[in-house]
Amino acid sequence: MFKNIKTNVVNAFRIIKSYSSAIFILTTETLQHKLGRTEYNDYIKQLASRLSRENVFYVKFFQAVCTIKSPLLTHELSSFLTSFTDNVPYSSSEIDFHTLELLITDFSVSIKRPFIPIKSGTISLIFEGTMHDKPVIIKCKRVGIDNKIQNAIFHMNHLIYTSKFIPHIKNLNVHEIYSENKQSVVDQLSFEKEVQNIELFYSKWNKPGLDYIKIPKVYSDITSKIPNVIVMERIFGKTITQIDADDKDIYALLLAKFNFKSVFYDAIYHGDFHPGNVFFLKEDKVKLVRSDDDDDDDDDDDDDGTPYTYKLGIIDFGIIGTLTRELQNVIYSLFHNLYEKNHIGVANCMVDNLIEPKDILTSESKKELVEIISSYSEMHFGKNNYKFLDAEDMIIINKILCKYGVQFSKEFCKVELSFAISDSVCKLLSNKTTYIDQLLNIFSTSS
Repeated sequence: MFKNIKTNVVNAFRIIKSYSSAIFILTTETLQHKLGRTEYNDYIKQLASRLSRENVFYVKFFQAVCTIKSPLLTHELSSFLTSFTDNVPYSSSEIDFHTLELLITDFSVSIKRPFIPIKSGTISLIFEGTMHDKPVIIKCKRVGIDNKIQNAIFHMNHLIYTSKFIPHIKNLNVHEIYSENKQSVVDQLSFEKEVQNIELFYSKWNKPGLDYIKIPKVYSDITSKIPNVIVMERIFGKTITQIDADDKDIYALLLAKFNFKSVFYDAIYHGDFHPGNVFFLKEDKVKLVRSDDDDDDDDDDDDDGTPYTYKLGIIDFGIIGTLTRELQNVIYSLFHNLYEKNHIGVANCMVDNLIEPKDILTSESKKELVEIISSYSEMHFGKNNYKFLDAEDMIIINKILCKYGVQFSKEFCKVELSFAISDSVCKLLSNKTTYIDQLLNIFSTSS
């Protein structure tokens, strides 16, 4: 009994310490800003840096902030937060020197000394090197990150639990969404699983006619022997902020093709598709010298009149999702109804397939709910410009659902969250046409 009391007291102090630290940081930085000692941009940057050192889950929070459009998020802050999530602060004690030395001695991987990462994520530190004269990326787990994640989960569990009692927030399905994403973060600790994910996507895209998507080749034999490291082919390309405006429409089309094939053909999706996880390649076309006997009909299908070949390099497969055939068909039906502006169809698709618990609605309440969602759909999706469900729509509709004792299913929330994360990339690629226009063009030709 005394042991249990001691454990509870220790845990209580841990929770209080966590809350008080976060509140202290928020209070002091806000006070500095209100007193005019720090500019707004510097205020948010300091909050991001200090809170992220307290709990690694705050990094995921700021990563999510990058995906939303808000007047509070200036262009400078958006760029900073996008870069910040790829350059999370680290100390030299988190570098796994032993593993890096093993790669050099046992697997002939050349790594430049001193060991300085070129990127630093929440879970891993990223190093560059070569293997058999080919450039590779070494993704090495931070020393002690497993314990940090478990401690972070312990503290966040209580914070999320208290949110269930706060008006407005309790209807946002925060607890369920957090539970699903908590597991996703834990899954990222398994590099063996990530290697399997890379190999899965590689097998889907390393085929003739699909070379506009570049998935890195992974050396799985290394991870099987050293589970806290991944060595993979290095992809060279520009970041989303470096590409030319005139090229954005081309890349948006490639991204639309990637998502369309992944979701509707392969029944898988990238669960963490933020700007830091995609590279933009623009290569000079190689002209083949043909003999006079060659048939003109055999000309390269890629000959579109431009001197370049465009590709997307996709990385970081720590979080992926799979779709059941049923959910795949439902999402297709939802998308089709949005495309056709069939608002009754949109509402029925949601109420019949995407909510839980399923059997709680009476025929009368179901009819009311369909009418309300149909009106919302007509108001927000019935305009000239097409759009798909975004995070704001999900929150509003879920509030409506909660009044009837139901909510969006966990599976659909996971899929929609991944769509919302990738939406930040899509919006940055909008130029003469939007990403959703490109996706709808593919959808219309495939229907």
